[in-house]
Amino acid sequence: MGKFEGLRENEWAIVEPLIPYPWSATKRGQRPLHPRKILNTLIWVLTTGARWCDVPVAPQWASRACAHKYLGLWKENGVLERALVALQQICIDGKMIDLSRLSVDGFFFRGKRRG
Repeated sequence: MGKFEGLRENEWAIVEPLIPYPWSATKRGQRPLHPRKILNTLIWVLTTGARWCDVPVAPQWASRACAHKYLGLWKENGVLERALVALQQICIDGKMIDLSRLSVDGFFFRGKRRG
């Protein structure tokens, strides 16, 4: 598995229509960050399990504060789930995920402690 450097053009082309953009300017007159940078950052955090303070700094990434803000907004309105499902389908179609090797683990089942 390679290091995630951001969405490729073909991946972004599929996800782009699922994300509402462009947004209007904020109250301070600033234009919001491009959603591709936000999604790149969210995918990086979700796949690496890294802390928000470890988000890389480069042109393809959003700031940790911006990405964290949109994580909540996109999760609430369903944008994040639609985008991740679309990316999952790309991986399945490209044979990057082998669904025949999935398993369910009941390790986290909490049993009764009595008797």
